Amino acid sequence: MRHADTLLALSTTVATGGILYIFWGESVTDKAHLILLAWVLIVEVYMLYRISQEARERKRESDERASLVDNLSSFRVSLGRANYLSEIKSEISECQTWAAFVSATMSTSQDPRQKRIIDAVVARQNAVPAYTHRGLVSESLSTLPGAIELLFKTRVEVRFSKIAEIATQIRFFIRDSSVSVIGIASNSGVLGEANKTDQSFTVRSSVLCNSLQVQFDEIWNQSRDPWDYFTEVIRENSTDAGFNKARVLAMIDSDTTGVTSEFLEQNCRAFQELPD
Repeated sequence: MRHADTLLALSTTVATGGILYIFWGESVTDKAHLILLAWVLIVEVYMLYRISQEARERKRESDERASLVDNLSSFRVSLGRANYLSEIKSEISECQTWAAFVSATMSTSQDPRQKRIIDAVVARQNAVPAYTHRGLVSESLSTLPGAIELLFKTRVEVRFSKIAEIATQIRFFIRDSSVSVIGIASNSGVLGEANKTDQSFTVRSSVLCNSLQVQFDEIWNQSRDPWDYFTEVIRENSTDAGFNKARVLAMIDSDTTGVTSEFLEQNCRAFQELPD
């Protein structure tokens, strides 16, 4: 474009000079030559402008192709639950502002891979205090111990939802409007229940991540507080003879998770009212 600017300035000067020379020039031939030169320069400027515009278009197309290649190269496929949880752990360690997940099966730290995720969350919360983390967990007795442990050991906001009924095969982790880790269970098993993830895909795409975030927020707004569900579970079993705090602690596997009776009493009145 610098050449075009130079020629434009030159042609403007010549054209101006030509106009003046038309009125004060000495001969018709000299005037014609000067006007012709000015028009040639104007045409050259126009041609350079078109060439520059086409070059910008080609660069834009090249950048779009490069972006597509980057997105495709960032698409990673992993097999097995271990790789799925490993991907999530890695992305938690990179998280800058927020993270969210949908889990149809929630293990406790008895699973070493789940323990590494909890440790990663705690480390990230200590390193980046402003970082927030939310999780939607399938509402079932099998996920309750893991969800309670996550509440006990981290600042993750957990809510329960009937997601197992609508997402028995797909679950995901997203962060920072940029990365999505999508987990898939090849077989849904019993209706209303979900198998553990055996395949996952990691995609670095803001469009996909933002789309999943919208879906997450819609389910989040219709989900329930974890202590409401915990209270419901206690109420349903409180009529059983011998149902007490010790039974509840055993039900949520407190020996493994380390969840204390004091923590449950602070958050759940129904548990507080149970006999020891």
